[in-house]
Amino acid sequence: MEKQTELCIKIRYMKFSVGYLLLAICCLISCQQASSPAASAAPSIASEMVTVTRSEGNCEAEPSDCATVNISYLRFSGGAPGAADSVNAYCRKQILEFQRSVLPEGNSSLGIEEAADAFIENYRSFRAESPDASGGWNFDLEASTLYETASVLSVYVGTSTYSGGAHPNSFVSYACFNATSGQQLTLTDLVSDPEKLKALAEKKFREMNQLSSDANLDNEGFFFEGGIFSLNNNFALTPEGLSFYYNPYEIAPYAMGPTVLTLTYEDLGSLLTYKR
Repeated sequence: MEKQTELCIKIRYMKFSVGYLLLAICCLISCQQASSPAASAAPSIASEMVTVTRSEGNCEAEPSDCATVNISYLRFSGGAPGAADSVNAYCRKQILEFQRSVLPEGNSSLGIEEAADAFIENYRSFRAESPDASGGWNFDLEASTLYETASVLSVYVGTSTYSGGAHPNSFVSYACFNATSGQQLTLTDLVSDPEKLKALAEKKFREMNQLSSDANLDNEGFFFEGGIFSLNNNFALTPEGLSFYYNPYEIAPYAMGPTVLTLTYEDLGSLLTYKR
């Protein structure tokens, strides 16, 4: 009888020990999963800076009698398959459009470095034809990250150029991407109601310019079609909120400069539906 009782106790002890062992293994696996990123999660997009510089003439001694090209842009890599390619393609397209805008026709097939060479060559030709002309030329461009989180990558491409004329020309382009997939985001990806967003933005715009709610925008010197406020497609999420960039001449005279309209995250509230 005593042996039978002792055997039962041992069996129960073994079951008890095995139960605790299984529980410990499950806890260990659970902790490892909680502390490790999901295997299916794609890495975020990384970047490195690329620079392209050119010059003609003694720019240090005679800055008004030379030509310079200064381009710096980010080359992206990583993320989901094709993600970095999407962002790189956007930046490259913007850079080349800016470069070609200051070159003679027939340069549409040039790459970034070739277009930089063409700008300098164009200056040389100009100086050969007009040796007494004064004033230096420049092409300055920067393409960089405006805002970055685990889910959002906003980029900025800005340029300032001068190749003769009354004043330099500048242009800025914003874009917003999914930081993992590289998909460019639209307003409908970011907010729940674009019409409510427009109304909120117009109220902010009028406050910025000290205009009453019924002031005629045409009469106030702005260029909105039909005098009706509108949002453009030049926007991105920034550290401050959702920003719209209007370039010189887009909605106002050159003398008024660019207009940056930012709706803060507090302004947006529940309108912003994209997780940042």
